[in-house]
Amino acid sequence: MAKEGSMKRVFRKWSVVGSLTSSGLPAAIYALQNSLLQISYKNLDSLTFSILNQTKIFFTALFTYIILRYVLGYYVCQLFIYYE
Repeated sequence: MAKEGSMKRVFRKWSVVGSLTSSGLPAAIYALQNSLLQISYKNLDSLTFSILNQTKIFFTALFTYIILRYVLGYYVCQLFIYYE
């Protein structure tokens, strides 16, 4: 990048608003998810909490397919299940 000169173009296009949009919005959603996770931990019994917590990976795969039209491969799904 630096050799071709495209690094300068990247830095010229960079803006604070663009950076906050691309990183701040996912960070805010992650913080909200963790806050709701703590609230649910206090208010649900352990079995219900564990089941709901384990379905996060399923909903991630489902919304990845719905929003991005991207199908996760069989081995990727196995890795998600194994490491969850």
